[in-house]
This record gives sequence, C-alpha cells and structure tokens, in this order.
Amino acid sequence: MQPDPTRSEIETLTDLLGDFAAPGWSPDRAVEAFDLVADRYRSLSESYVEAARAIDNTLTPSFRVEDGCRAVLRIAHRVLFADILTNAGQTRQAGDPGGSAVYYGGQKGQRHQSRFEG
Repeated sequence: MQPDPTRSEIETLTDLLGDFAAPGWSPDRAVEAFDLVADRYRSLSESYVEAARAIDNTLTPSFRVEDGCRAVLRIAHRVLFADILTNAGQTRQAGDPGGSAVYYGGQKGQRHQSRFEG
C-alpha cells in the first residue's frame, strides 16, 4: 500500500493537469493521476537494474554524463506521465502555459521562485 499523497503533491499535479492534461484527464482527477504515477514509479523502480544495463550497453566513448542524465530523466518522465500529461518526456518550452516556469515543492499560487525557465 502506498502512502497517501500530501496536499502539496496533489496541488502541484492539479496545476500540471491544468496546463498539460492529456485527453481524458482534468485537474479534478489529480488524486487518480497521482495513484497511477505512484504505481508506475514502483514498477520503474523494480526494473531499475535492467534499465541501467540497457543504458550501459549503449554508451560510446564520446558519451557525456550530462547528456545521459538528461536522457534518463526524459525517459522516466515519459514512463511516469504517459497519457496523463501532453508534455510527458519533453523539456519545458518557453511558450508553455504559465510562462514555462518550472516549480518545485509547492503550487504556483504560493509564488515560489522557479528553479529554471523553459
């Protein structure tokens, strides 16, 4: 059994669904989306070693760690949010809703400083 989501987690996912909801999803389904993402995260965690081996097998002498980390994060984002968010697996763009700012740890309404811009 997974722990209940925090209010902040649901508020953040509600905001994301408001900006990037895939067809069939809406902000009022944030708890359901959270549960689906949590299930996908558990599944991804269980297959971590296999995924790491697959990545290791593709490395070349010109491989840059920074590029690899970005690729892994995009893959994880795509796996976790596929069919929930329209931007699953993509980098935030300057023209995205909300001025493209990416926030961590709370909802946009709390006026947190953004970590970076798209």
